Amino acid sequence: MSMKNKRIITAILGILCAVTAASCSGSNEVNSYTMGAVGETVSETAAASQSETSSQTSAAETTGETVSETEAAPAKATILVAYFSNPQTDSTDADTSASRNLESGTLKGNVEYAAELIQAKVGGDMFRIETVEPYPAAYDPTINQALDEQRANARPELKNSIDLSGYDTIYLGYPNWWGDMPMALYTFLEQNDLSGKTVNVFVCHGGSGASATLSTVKSLQPGANVSDNVLTLYWTDIPDAPAKINEWTG
Repeated sequence: MSMKNKRIITAILGILCAVTAASCSGSNEVNSYTMGAVGETVSETAAASQSETSSQTSAAETTGETVSETEAAPAKATILVAYFSNPQTDSTDADTSASRNLESGTLKGNVEYAAELIQAKVGGDMFRIETVEPYPAAYDPTINQALDEQRANARPELKNSIDLSGYDTIYLGYPNWWGDMPMALYTFLEQNDLSGKTVNVFVCHGGSGASATLSTVKSLQPGANVSDNVLTLYWTDIPDAPAKINEWTG
């Protein structure tokens, strides 16, 4: 082979080696860059996943706190025991007055005593219907005033009021005065709407039972579900009131 041909072959081999080296170097750079990019992507994905997990954990903890707080919140009562009572503070014997009671160890009206027993059995809230002008403490002046109010068809102004919108069941108690409800009950029933509510009436009396008061309650509250099962407590029934109320409330 001539010297000229050897030089040509050597030059061609040199060119081929240079091209091959360049190709290998470029491939390594691409692979290195690609792996680097994939590595960052994986790291970012892992970080995002960890962040999402942390968010979910935080949300779960927050939800747990909310549920716990909700469970801890007391439920509002849907039962109300509303009553009118006027205990006599004179020397009238407790056994002969439908408005005076000593069974509980303290002086209180028979209706108030019955109301407390009812609440102890069914739960709920208590509300006492009171007038701005209090009734006399003695028995005779009280019933005389009650008769005067009936004859005048009076509506005594009430001392307090209550929002009844949240109650479903109302126990309504009062004494029987002269064959009727105290006129303060007319004020109460005319000022409040009991539509859609269940009303259970209990009456303390000295011999007339409930008279026609149930019909009166129904006429004043035509939209209410007024039960016909009225509890009447005669003054001699007061010692047996707990048993009678247990039976009445079921």
